[in-house]
Amino acid sequence: MKKQTFLVLLIFVILLGSVTGFAKGKDRGAGKGDKKAKPRVTKEKLERIQQAQKKRDEIRAKSKTGAGKNRQERTKRRDELKKEQKAKRDKAKDKDTDTGKGKGKLQQIEAFKKQMNHEQNKHNDRVARLKRMYELAKDSGDDKAMARIEKLMDKERERYDKKMKRSIDRLKKIEEGAKPGKKDKPKKTKKDDNDNDEKDED
Repeated sequence: MKKQTFLVLLIFVILLGSVTGFAKGKDRGAGKGDKKAKPRVTKEKLERIQQAQKKRDEIRAKSKTGAGKNRQERTKRRDELKKEQKAKRDKAKDKDTDTGKGKGKLQQIEAFKKQMNHEQNKHNDRVARLKRMYELAKDSGDDKAMARIEKLMDKERERYDKKMKRSIDRLKKIEEGAKPGKKDKPKKTKKDDNDNDEKDED
């Protein structure tokens, strides 16, 4: 009895396995058969695609040539503007040949007078400070400080006299119409000014 049931079960399992395998094979076969074949591109479609590509290429080529022309036009305009500006500058230089740096004589004289006034005010301020310091040193009875301040006052007067002499000479030359050269220009006396300031602070 046991043998019979065992055989029946074995046959049942074998049949079941073969049925499932057969079903799987069918499904695979159906999948292969059901795949749609890629549609072939017809001659008409191919021609249309080629024509569209040609049109695109033509448009690109036109846009490139147009951009190149625009660039050339822009550079031409720029060059023309530069030439015009240069011509204007040359005309302005020709008009102001007798004056330095394109300024009129009157403008130069006014500017120079302003500089001289500034120098005068600076000198007055320094002298007033030194005098005040001298008075304080005198009150405290510091002879060394008084001597040092007197030296500083003499130095400041010399500096101011030299600067004013140079400035007056240069102003005369401008009024006469000659261009002041490098030798005529007043030398910078920043070193002297700084030395004086440092000694004032002491």
